[in-house]
Amino acid sequence: MKNFIAENLRKLRLKKGLNQADLADLFGKKHNTIGNWENGRAKPDIDDLTKLCNFFAVKLDAFVFEEVDVGKNEEPEEGSEENSEQNIDMVREEGVKFGIPLYPLEAIAADKNIFNMEHDMEELYLVPDFEKAGVEFMLRVKGSAMYPKYNSGDVIGVRKIKDCNFIQWGHLYVLDTEQGTLIKRLFAGKSKDVVICHSDNIQDYPRFEIAISSIRNLYISIGVIRLE
Repeated sequence: MKNFIAENLRKLRLKKGLNQADLADLFGKKHNTIGNWENGRAKPDIDDLTKLCNFFAVKLDAFVFEEVDVGKNEEPEEGSEENSEQNIDMVREEGVKFGIPLYPLEAIAADKNIFNMEHDMEELYLVPDFEKAGVEFMLRVKGSAMYPKYNSGDVIGVRKIKDCNFIQWGHLYVLDTEQGTLIKRLFAGKSKDVVICHSDNIQDYPRFEIAISSIRNLYISIGVIRLE
């Protein structure tokens, strides 16, 4: 299958008169990251894809699945960007939308096509401390299960956990399960095959056990944003 991302990225970057190092600096990436994306050794994740599409003003589906038309002008040669610093200043003045995407809880379901998440995005948050902590996206709390620590409407920043064997007991997690998406504190179960889901509002939401095998994706909460 043709790698449209790599080809489109190179053409669009050159169209703006930027070299790979320039683009890496704008996105806060290592210089070799852009090269890896353009030669197909790696692919940007959904957050980086969103930023790239906003940056180049192209639709996500076109950037990923089609050959983007950059215009009739010939592409400049690599390394020929004499006005690179001027180009970067112009790019920054364009008001490109960067930030951490906010998705509804339903968007993180395991059977959700990752490229459809772009259409579900509600907002972009610029939270430098969250970005440094590796927050991948934001979710809005619903209901009163985690009250009074978390109110309905609070926004939490989360990062995906790749191994369920490394759970911080008592910490807040978002669970993508066969029964739906849950926001709970996790504690050790009676056996290593289950965990206890705990709600801070224990009076209305009793504890219950869930099999680890039924957790399709697990995300740890890094921080919360709320309005008083």
